[in-house]
Amino acid sequence: MALTINLEEHNNYILLDIIGAIDASNAGVVDRYLEFIVSNYNKHLLIDGSQLQSTTIAGLQVFIKAKQKVPLFKMMIFCNITTGIMSLIELSGIASLIPIVPNIIDGKSILKKIDSFHEIEY
Repeated sequence: MALTINLEEHNNYILLDIIGAIDASNAGVVDRYLEFIVSNYNKHLLIDGSQLQSTTIAGLQVFIKAKQKVPLFKMMIFCNITTGIMSLIELSGIASLIPIVPNIIDGKSILKKIDSFHEIEY
């Protein structure tokens, strides 16, 4: 199956929509997208998994690598993760590294709170 990645830039975050399946043959493409985003944007990253059909260990490794490079005071959040992918994320332990929320609205709400907190002057 083909893999499609859509990137939308918003005020304080990048929305990454991954459509299809991530496996060893295309994990490098996802890695390059994520590397580009975390290296060139000082924004949060929301990953929409509503159309992510499956992933392998190679795909999970790409997400862990990207999480480690997210800029200071920024977050990477999964949203709209399907049941099958959610099980794999939980079994792998990634759920303890990357927050997972039910939908994009909840993800945006968390990011707004984080940004509000960081605007407080000490």
